[in-house]
Amino acid sequence: IPATFSKYIQRIGRSGRRGQKAYVFTILGNDPISSYYERYPKDFWKQGLEPLYIDLDNIEIMKTHLVAMAIDYPLNYLKLSENEKKIIENLIKEGFLRKRGKFLFPTRNGWAFLRKRMSLRGVGENVKIISENGRIIGFREKSMAIKELFPGAIYIHGGTPYLSLKFKDNKAIVRKLPKNINLYTVPLYYTIPDETKIFQDKIVHNISIKYLELNITDTVYAYIVKDFFRNIKIREEILRQPIEYEFNTKGILIVFPYNDMWNDIENAEAFHAIEHALISVSQTIVGASMTDIGGVSFPTGHIYIYDTFPGGSGISFQIYNDISIALKRAYRLISECNCIDGCPKCIYSPYCGNNNMILSRKKAKYVLEKILKKKVERVIEIPRKGKPVV
Repeated sequence: IPATFSKYIQRIGRSGRRGQKAYVFTILGNDPISSYYERYPKDFWKQGLEPLYIDLDNIEIMKTHLVAMAIDYPLNYLKLSENEKKIIENLIKEGFLRKRGKFLFPTRNGWAFLRKRMSLRGVGENVKIISENGRIIGFREKSMAIKELFPGAIYIHGGTPYLSLKFKDNKAIVRKLPKNINLYTVPLYYTIPDETKIFQDKIVHNISIKYLELNITDTVYAYIVKDFFRNIKIREEILRQPIEYEFNTKGILIVFPYNDMWNDIENAEAFHAIEHALISVSQTIVGASMTDIGGVSFPTGHIYIYDTFPGGSGISFQIYNDISIALKRAYRLISECNCIDGCPKCIYSPYCGNNNMILSRKKAKYVLEKILKKKVERVIEIPRKGKPVV
């Protein structure tokens, strides 16, 4: 089921055209969003078209556009805004532009910089997907490519499965596989978020919420091969060389109370489950897909939810504004599931970097219940420590 009503309207609008009658069948899946709307259908059918936010200050997009403008026609430095001038100064330092008088011109490196970013698929660097015989099959944003095209990955493109043989220098070499292959791969990775700037902060339900600028480093170190039909693990492989991708973005930091009665693993199980639930229910609020939002949690109660697009997309800012709704929906999702302690209908995620390990629905419910029922005094933030759980 689509996460938001606007996506639902867009999809059903493909039927019943030119005055024809059409019937729409909505089939719920075995996932958190379907599980939530199954219990709260009014939240779906009675919601309006959600507001959309565009981040006009995305530095990565501005860098690309400014270099493209200089290539298109000599760019007049004096006609730029103060923010644009700051970005121009960095582009000159990086060797992508040169200044002659009041005009800006691209360098050879500037042309190369733009060629790597000439895509409508997304923001930032792209990875070229190439067959063994040198044919270009397609492109993928690097932030997703490291998790889908690592050596050994099974990648589906245009309905055809491919095996990734090599990943280097923004190129992935792949080999075509038989169409009846019944295997798929899941990456194992970890994420390190570094806070670079705080834009806004507030207290909601006695916990601290910050909207900030982040530097994200994703590292893929291994992968799991699974049977598609039985969804069982066949084997786990460690990559010979881990693959990293670093980018700047925007996100939110939520600091939950550390429970002294639990050890670090038990706290990590609670916060990791809350992170998954918040990402799932946030889709119902902001209209994003699961790959638009990333998350990482720490045993100390620090949960980061961020835009997966370099420079930021504005999605996390919408979540920041509606965080109270997100917390309440996350609690509903977690508390009303009848599983033992976690399942695909509540806290499991197909994009989990830990293969849905270190998760506890019951502990997450305990934490959220105390917060929402105002049984927690204002949380004093403690230093972040421990291993990140994605």
